[in-house]
Amino acid sequence: MSFATSSSSAPGPSRFCPAPFAYNGRVAAALLPCLAIAAAIGGSMVAAILLVGAMVIYLMDSLQYREGAFTSAWATLAIATGAFLFALTESDAPLPLVLGTAAAMVPACAG
Repeated sequence: MSFATSSSSAPGPSRFCPAPFAYNGRVAAALLPCLAIAAAIGGSMVAAILLVGAMVIYLMDSLQYREGAFTSAWATLAIATGAFLFALTESDAPLPLVLGTAAAMVPACAG
């Protein structure tokens, strides 16, 4: 009695393994002007949150922890959005502008 395995039942590459993302430079080039404007309008609090978030994302990405980097990116954007709205409410911006900005940012953070 032989227990030899056939080559057709050998496990292949996992289809759930994420492939390397080849467009990081293009995505960064598109996002940097937007982040710079948000940091300039939101002030030092938003700039600090974006800077710390970028460092955490870079650290997790360099350690090959892709899921953590992805989660950190979304968490950084959500926290920066909250800080941006807080900065708008503390400024002399008119209430319709603050409410319109909040309504526009909620779907963006909901992803």
